[in-house]
Amino acid sequence: MSAAPLIALTVGDLKDWLRVTAARIAEHADELTELDAAIGDADHGANMRRGMAAVVAAIDAANGADGAAALATADALLKKTGMTLVSSVGGASGPLYGTFFMRMGMSQAGATELGAAALADAIDAGVGGIVARGKASAGEKTMLDAWYPALEALRVEGEDLAAATAAAAAAAAEGRDATEPMIATKGRASYLGERSQGHIDPGAASTAIILGALADVVAGSAEVPEAAGEEPAAEATQTVESGGTATPAPVEEAAPAAAPAASAPAAGADGRAAVGIVLVSHSRALAEAARDLATGLMSSVSAPIEIAAGLADGGLGTDAAVVVAAIERLAAQPGNRGVLVIADLGSGIMSAEAALEQLGPDAASRARLSPAPFVEGLIGAYGAAGIGLDLDAVAAEAAKAAPAKAAQISGS
Repeated sequence: MSAAPLIALTVGDLKDWLRVTAARIAEHADELTELDAAIGDADHGANMRRGMAAVVAAIDAANGADGAAALATADALLKKTGMTLVSSVGGASGPLYGTFFMRMGMSQAGATELGAAALADAIDAGVGGIVARGKASAGEKTMLDAWYPALEALRVEGEDLAAATAAAAAAAAEGRDATEPMIATKGRASYLGERSQGHIDPGAASTAIILGALADVVAGSAEVPEAAGEEPAAEATQTVESGGTATPAPVEEAAPAAAPAASAPAAGADGRAAVGIVLVSHSRALAEAARDLATGLMSSVSAPIEIAAGLADGGLGTDAAVVVAAIERLAAQPGNRGVLVIADLGSGIMSAEAALEQLGPDAASRARLSPAPFVEGLIGAYGAAGIGLDLDAVAAEAAKAAPAKAAQISGS
């Protein structure tokens, strides 16, 4: 029998929402992957299932008998959710949904329950995070085409939480369906141009699932799974390479700085202090090959390079927590003159941006994301770092790579 509708969401209710969402994402994972196969890279369902399972595991661990601090406030819970998604979802949905939940949490510092207005404010902040991270807007065939109408519907209903969340869920479903005739202009689907028409955006579809779960929890009609560790978050770990030595990085935290690796010195071959470089790529093999090319071409100089690339199972993807660990490891080394992060594309860039936001003040002040092309930028940066130039100069040298290549091709 259904329970009475909620008039406000407690932290326990928010946890129920996340548990129900995880169950429904798992139930519909194959459908989400099929949608993504049509216009993307066929991993949205699998990625979201893994990410939400890691969220449930994180909630269980934080409230278990292992001494971990309980997630007792809305901001703690939502930020933990966001960090876990960023760390365990390899595609673009990880940084996007991770940023959504982290921004939700940041907007509700210390809150122990959310009424309709506070929920709307939190979701508004979360949607703003998606916009900032994905650089997208309405009508571009993305998850925003479900989030925007849902947010509008949520606010129209005022303080009636049940009516507001029901309206938001219905609006999200309509927004999801409205993406079918759209031509994608953002993300991997944009590569297809007009061929992206006739397909529902998978991000909009998962958004509708998330908001449908919320509405049902508020209405008291959702079946909430028992608290149990469904998929240990440890299964979603990745590895970071430091000078050829692989070390695991846990996905649930923003990976505190590890001790400097002996095989990745902070100084160049002549003992000069150097800028460190982090390579963020979907492919570990690509990052390793780029590193080997740069070090092979300029064997007379040396600068530390860390690799944060690929998934633990050998698949393609990126992990912001692994990027954080790599940056903080370099930044902590004696003689470090800063850290330049070079990312390959798409969600690799998003993961790098999310990582920079999670850094402590000291590391953040000495880290920078480069817009340079992956291979050519690395070669320019490595040479500049290897002769002891500072971070500004290393970043500038990397940025010269694209126009230099264009000039060479054009002959100008």
